Amino acid sequence: MNTLMRLYPRAWRERYGDELVALLEEHPATLADLVDLMRGAFDARLHPQVPGASAPDKEMPMSQRLFALMAAAGGVLWMAGIAAWLTAPLTAVGDRDSASAMPMTALGIALMGIAIGELGTRPGNASSRTMGHVIAGTSVLFAVLLPLPYVLNQTDAAWGFIVLSLFGFPVVAMLGAGRGRMNGVIPTWLAVVIGVGAVTAWVGFGGSTPDSAKWVALLFGLAFILLGGQALTTARRSLEPVTS
Repeated sequence: MNTLMRLYPRAWRERYGDELVALLEEHPATLADLVDLMRGAFDARLHPQVPGASAPDKEMPMSQRLFALMAAAGGVLWMAGIAAWLTAPLTAVGDRDSASAMPMTALGIALMGIAIGELGTRPGNASSRTMGHVIAGTSVLFAVLLPLPYVLNQTDAAWGFIVLSLFGFPVVAMLGAGRGRMNGVIPTWLAVVIGVGAVTAWVGFGGSTPDSAKWVALLFGLAFILLGGQALTTARRSLEPVTS
C-alpha cells in the first residue's frame, strides 16, 4: 500500500494520505478499488487540485512531464512493435509472425490512449472528464484485445481482434486530437500530424498494401513522440521568466 501511496503527489499525501490509509485499514481494498486508486493517482498528478501539489517553480510541472512521457513512450513502443512485425519471419502460409510484436504494440496503444484521453480534458468539467475516460478506456480495451488471441492460443481468431484494434485505435486518436485542438491544448499543425499518422496506420495495415509500404505505419508513433515533445516545450515556456 505504501508503494501505491507514493504514486500520489506529496502535497496530496500530506493532506489526504492519513485518511485514505485509515479507510483502507477499516475496509480492505478490492481489485476494483486498487484500479480506481491508480487512476486517481494519475489524475492527481495530471490535474493537481491540492495547493502545493504541483512541482516547484524551477521544475517542470509533473503533469506535463507525465503526459509527455506517456505519449512519447507510447509512440516509441508503437514504432518498435511495427518494426518487429515487419522484420519477423514468414509463417508457413506466408504471413508475418506477429506474436513477438504484439506486446510492444499493445502497450504502446495503452500509453498513447491514456495520454490522448487526457488531452483536452478540462479540469472541473464532469462531461469533459467523462469523455476523456471513455477515450482512454476504449484505447486500453483495444490494447487488451490486440494480443488476446495469442495469449489464449487461439490464433485462428487473431485476425479479427487485430483488425479491430489496429484500425479502431487510430479513430480514437483522431477524436482525442480534435478534442485537444478545439480546447486549445495543441496547435492545429499537431492535430493534423496525428490525423495524418492515423491515416498512415490504416494504409500500413491494409491487406493489399505491400510490405515495402507498410513502414508508413511508423509515422503514427512518430506523431505521438512529437506530441510529447510539444508538451515539454510548452511546459518549459511556461516556466521562463517574464522580461520587460
